[in-house]
Order: sequence, then structure tokens, then C-alpha cells
Amino acid sequence: MGDFNIHLDDEHDSDTRSFNELLKTFGWRQEVEEMTHTSGHTIDLCITSINSILHLTKPSVGYFLSDHAFISFKANVPKPHIQKTLIKSRAISRIDKEVFQNDLQNLTTQLLNSSDALDVTTLAMQYDQQLTKVLDRHAPLKSRLITPRTCVAWFDNEARTQKSKLRKQEKHWRKSKDPNDLLKLKSMRRLYRQHLNSSKATHFKDSIKAAKGNPQQLFSITRGLMGKHKTSNLPDSSDDHTLANEFADHFISKIEKIREDLKLTQRYTPTTRANSILNVFTDVTEDSVHKIIKTAKQTNLSNKVSSVTIGNLQQ
Repeated sequence: MGDFNIHLDDEHDSDTRSFNELLKTFGWRQEVEEMTHTSGHTIDLCITSINSILHLTKPSVGYFLSDHAFISFKANVPKPHIQKTLIKSRAISRIDKEVFQNDLQNLTTQLLNSSDALDVTTLAMQYDQQLTKVLDRHAPLKSRLITPRTCVAWFDNEARTQKSKLRKQEKHWRKSKDPNDLLKLKSMRRLYRQHLNSSKATHFKDSIKAAKGNPQQLFSITRGLMGKHKTSNLPDSSDDHTLANEFADHFISKIEKIREDLKLTQRYTPTTRANSILNVFTDVTEDSVHKIIKTAKQTNLSNKVSSVTIGNLQQ
């Protein structure tokens, strides 16, 4: 779904015919049939597979928030499961400081009065337990489920403020249907997008500048800009511990199989054996050494040091 800049309403256009042929080739279907641009053409498309199990209602063209229309439809897509995290927190900022300070002083006085018969370890344990009770009385530990949400680095406080104002203006316009409210909504939307684009560009410029001299980090930033995210090649598993055991079992079974195959393999016996035995060494003469050095080729030596040494000997 998106802006294709092809006039699908003009059946005689060469680009339109080529595009429709391409859709037929891959078994796709274009769903939008109304005008989607202020110029009077259908260029914002919604494409689905003919054999897809996904069923869409007929797309309807709504308001023109920009030069493109707002397209809406319903699809039978199951709602993804949202993972929630259980966190525990205390409302420390709501504690009455004076009352809390008095309770701490009373606690300290009580423990000091009873410290004569207690060793240091026991006294520390009691102080920790009593301090926890005092804290639970003033700021009880509460548990709640939250939905972790990732936030991009360039989404700053200014963007958050503009987004909140934009949503309020959109709700106000949907209730009033006033053309002036719509114009104000478009203006706010344009400023919001300009701020996001500027903030995003500044973020990546600073990131690339900071990655100077670090090729690994620079390539990581480039892959992110191109939408290429690093994926794991590991097989699916319920947890890391189970996956590690599966790897271990796999390699153990391979080793056991190799051992079993070796037991069934016949031992190799050479067809011929060497009968000569080296038990006599001939004395080396000065003439024989001189002949070997003279016939040695410097180009066949493994390094320059040996080449220089042989050259000196030949001279």
C-alpha cells in the first residue's frame, strides 16, 4: 500500500498497462477504484494477492489531509500478541518527609536501646527488616503490567509535544468538521513532519560523524538506513538453554556415528613396503658443498635473508 505515482484510472496510459500486466504476472490485485489525488487521478494503491487468505473490505477514499486522500479499509488480520512486563515500584515522591523522618528516628532509637545484647550481624538484619516495614507503610510496593515500547533516538520532547497537540487538533476537527480546523490540522501536521525529518537527519549526521574511524559502526548505521537489519541464523527454540543442549546433542551424535563407521571400516594395509634401510652416511667433502652452493638458484629461495646469505657464499 502506498503512493505509486501511476495513473491507474487512465487505462490507455502505457505505464498503467505495463503495471497491470505486472500485477497479473505475480497474481496480485489492485483494490482502490476512486480518485486519491487532488489532480483527479488514482495513484495511491492497495495491492493484495489473489490467493491470499487476507480479506479486505472495499477501500474508501476519505478526506484530503494533504494532496493525497486518506484511504481506509478493514482487514481480517489477527491482532498481534502484546508482551507485557511486570514491574514493581514505590511512590517515593509522595512520602510525607516529616512523618517518615520521625519514624526513622524512632526506629533507630529502638534498635540502639536493644543493641547491647545483639551482635552486629543480627542488629543489621533487624534494622533492614524494620526499615522495610517503615518504607512499606509510607510507600507500599506495588506491581503493575506495562507494555515495553521502543522509541527512536530522534523522537525528542519537542516531537512528543507537537504530536500531542496534533492529536488534540485532529479530535477537535473530527467533531467540528470546520474547514478552518482542517486547515489548521494540515498546518500542524506539516510542521510536525518537518521537525521529525530535521531531527532524524541531525541524528544520523551526528552518528556518522561519531563513527569516524570505526568501519564496523559505520556499516551498522548504513545497514539501518537501508532497512537491512542483522538477523540471527540460529534455529527456532523455546530458550537459549534448550538450543545449547540441542547443539551439543547434534555434535555428540555426529561423533558417535563417525566412531561407529570407523569400527566397520577395514584397516588399510599398504600394497608395497619400502625394503631399503638408511644405515650408512657418506662423508661430505668441501668440493661437494662448494658445488651445491654454486648451483643453488636465488629465485627459488623462500625469503630475502636466505637469498642474501647464498649470494654471499657464492661470491
